[in-house]
Amino acid sequence: MTNNKMKVLSEKTILIVPDLSENARDIAEKKIEELSSLNIDASIWDLSKGMNDDELKEKGYYNCDLEDFLKRKS
Repeated sequence: MTNNKMKVLSEKTILIVPDLSENARDIAEKKIEELSSLNIDASIWDLSKGMNDDELKEKGYYNCDLEDFLKRKS
């Protein structure tokens, strides 16, 4: 998502749901700063519950996206 494409979200509130990995969380956290500079109120829904990559791999959730996560919960 380029800044130009994100401008349409100006003055909106959005929720970012990153894949379940430390790298994806880091990227989402950096994106929050960019979004804030565009006047976008963004927060992160971190489904990893603080687990690191090794713990996520052990539980079978590593690099899952929201759809994968919900499928496993049902």
